[in-house]
Amino acid sequence: MRKIYFLILFVCFFIGLTAPVYSAEHTMSDVFVFSEKNKFGLKEVSTEEVVVEAKYDKIIRLGETSWIIKKKNKFGLMDSDGNYLVEPKYSHCERIFMSLAKLGNDNDYGLHDETGKEVIPHKYSQIEPTFGKMFVTCQ
Repeated sequence: MRKIYFLILFVCFFIGLTAPVYSAEHTMSDVFVFSEKNKFGLKEVSTEEVVVEAKYDKIIRLGETSWIIKKKNKFGLMDSDGNYLVEPKYSHCERIFMSLAKLGNDNDYGLHDETGKEVIPHKYSQIEPTFGKMFVTCQ
């Protein structure tokens, strides 16, 4: 029998407690997504210089500070300079509440905020958002 746990997450609480360890040189408004040969990267808005080479299958905005990336069928998170916040090693990714990413492989789903901090550990077979920014988890 699988145990079901209710886990309350107040997104504002986690965002307020998590500050990036470093500050990226480029902010979200400094860059834009471009494509080249069916791959995606980031260019600087003002100069159109390449900041992140076009080597990703997908780049999706996550909150105000990071990007969900897909490379060789694996998902992770990076900042606007191309630094990995979460290595691309997960086969599944879902953006939740615009600033959280559910990442996982089969039975090890976890939740990360936009700074890459793990807010729910990678040990659940299911993590589903409910009303009021709460989550239902199943081990």
